[in-house]
Amino acid sequence: MTAKKLLSIAVISRELNIPESTLHYWKNRFSEFLPIVGRGRQRRFRPESLDIFRTISEMLKLGHTTRDVKAELATHYPLNIDPAREAVPVHGPQHPSAPLQQMQPVLEGTAQIAAAVGLEIAKVIGEKLGEAMRMASGDGIGDLIDRLDAADRAVERQTREMDGLRQASGFCEARLADQDAIIRELRETIATLRETPALPPPENLADAAEIQSLRQENEGLREKLSVLESELVRLRKDRRDLEKFLLEKINAIKG
Repeated sequence: MTAKKLLSIAVISRELNIPESTLHYWKNRFSEFLPIVGRGRQRRFRPESLDIFRTISEMLKLGHTTRDVKAELATHYPLNIDPAREAVPVHGPQHPSAPLQQMQPVLEGTAQIAAAVGLEIAKVIGEKLGEAMRMASGDGIGDLIDRLDAADRAVERQTREMDGLRQASGFCEARLADQDAIIRELRETIATLRETPALPPPENLADAAEIQSLRQENEGLREKLSVLESELVRLRKDRRDLEKFLLEKINAIKG
């Protein structure tokens, strides 16, 4: 593979639209699965690293833990072995002696056990670090999305409540307008009755009965007017209380 095919963190960041800081963090968390070439600032990644980083990003966004991601990567990608660890200098005969050949399987088994134990320790440490850094890396994306969804639901709930309050306020205004119209009509009727010239003494019982009926009707209108005026006062008080409540709700939402 030529050097031209090797990718830097900056190139991967542009390809996947992921911040470089997040990629650096993932590079250390999942180093055993990333094919890295070179050391220090000369480190570069093989092209298949793009798929690995993409898998990490997608699983973390779905809320999977670091352990889940590593388990998924282990089923699709081989573990990397540092070439520096493989290169063991030879300081003796090219052909080991018989005792060393007999010990070779034991040494290899011990090395495999040590590697497995080290990997498990790294997983545990990685989980603890991940919990502390979720909000600073891609692990926090799922929590952030949940918070945004909860905020959207709260805003929608407040909007529905405000609509209901506005409808209640409109109903109150309509009732006040109706009561005002009735009161105006009654006042006009009473004023008309008051302006009616005094009736002459009744000439017969029928006229007297009619006059008495008109007086009773007038008194009934006065009582009805008094009741409606009391109702109007109560409705106006309710409107002030409702306007105050609406204002408090609006200020709470803005705050």
